[in-house]
Amino acid sequence: CIRDSLMSSLLTGGGRLVLLLYMPSDRYLETIGYLDSGNELTRLAGYYSLLDNKKLDADFIIDRYREEKSVFVKRTLVWLMGFAADDGKIFDVFVDTYGSADGSVKREMIRTLKRKDTAMLEMFLKDKGITDPEPDAR
Repeated sequence: CIRDSLMSSLLTGGGRLVLLLYMPSDRYLETIGYLDSGNELTRLAGYYSLLDNKKLDADFIIDRYREEKSVFVKRTLVWLMGFAADDGKIFDVFVDTYGSADGSVKREMIRTLKRKDTAMLEMFLKDKGITDPEPDAR
């Protein structure tokens, strides 16, 4: 019976229908539409929606960071990485992309690492040979 299957799925968390309890489908579809927009401000709204709904995935945000052309959006994605769970992947992306990043993105990387974990920040600064992060990050 469909009702029994639905109840079992909801109680055990085995089905995708559980997601509807946390993010209604219309909101989810709206967010997806925002993320696929050609307008950078609309994409930003989508990224903030992921944060608001606690749906940040480090791999997804990192992929989007690598694909993004807008410095403004890249800086926001770096900020969002500070709320994602996989610190190791985020650290690696910062190490790999710091040298080619815009100055404002570099400053955001340092602020994000400082907010996430000061030990990680110290390791990053040492890896990059940065003694005073503010002047070098500009």
